[in-house]
Amino acid sequence: MPRFCVAAQRIDSIRSTIGLDQLVAILALACAGCSLAVSTDGLSGGSDAPVAEDLVRAPSAPEPDDDGAPSGSGSGGSNRGPSSSSSSSSDACDGTTFEGHCYLVVERGNFEESVARCAERNAHLVTITSGAEQGVVAGIAGKIGSVWIGLKASSPTNDRAAFAWITGEAKAVDFWYVGQPNGGYGYAVMHHSNMQWRDVNATNTYPAVCERE
Repeated sequence: MPRFCVAAQRIDSIRSTIGLDQLVAILALACAGCSLAVSTDGLSGGSDAPVAEDLVRAPSAPEPDDDGAPSGSGSGGSNRGPSSSSSSSSDACDGTTFEGHCYLVVERGNFEESVARCAERNAHLVTITSGAEQGVVAGIAGKIGSVWIGLKASSPTNDRAAFAWITGEAKAVDFWYVGQPNGGYGYAVMHHSNMQWRDVNATNTYPAVCERE
């Protein structure tokens, strides 16, 4: 006999034995999620007919996933949207690239402020070691005016040989303007008038070109 027929007969037998109210209470417990096996032993004289198990079982709710959404909802068991990246992209170049280096402009400041702002971007004030690199930096300065470069002397001087790159790189080329340096300041900018180098006071303020290697 089909299982549901046996179950129906057991329900009818239980109802005639214990009454409708008690049967409803038993079914209510089963609907609340309890695994209920209804047996007529002791109720209808100890029948040896098959027991109707789990006559009524409430469907179990799906387990929530990490963001509180039920698993199985949406593709892959989650309806999360695309996650936003905070990668930051601090090493992503949002300036000019040349031979694998990134050249960034930072806001106007004095020499020491500009050094610090470049460092915040994992970079240093630009060092120019070839004519081609001079051209790249000149292209940037041509749009914004005079800019700090990473060239300085250890003390105020007008001696070109005393100037060195702040990274310690060899000074293979120079692009000093005629008669420069002449102020005895010990710091250099690429000047907007001709894109050549001039010495200036460290407290002057200019934008700066940073270089990330």
